[in-house]
Amino acid sequence: MGRDGRAIRIGAEGMLARKTSLPLSALGAQALIPDEVVAELRAARRDDLPGEPLAWQEALRTLVTRLVGR
Repeated sequence: MGRDGRAIRIGAEGMLARKTSLPLSALGAQALIPDEVVAELRAARRDDLPGEPLAWQEALRTLVTRLVGR
């Protein structure tokens, strides 16, 4: 946040995108993510990076790095 209270940097790292049907979305509903999908996400690795880190750890590292501007 800047001295004027406005956002300077805003970051987000997506790991999973799920569409909610239009009628449910219009009501503000959200789709639930099954436990199996969460388990798969927690175990997923980035095989395109050295050492194949866990995908969620790399997403968090990237998010923090971008937010602090380093």
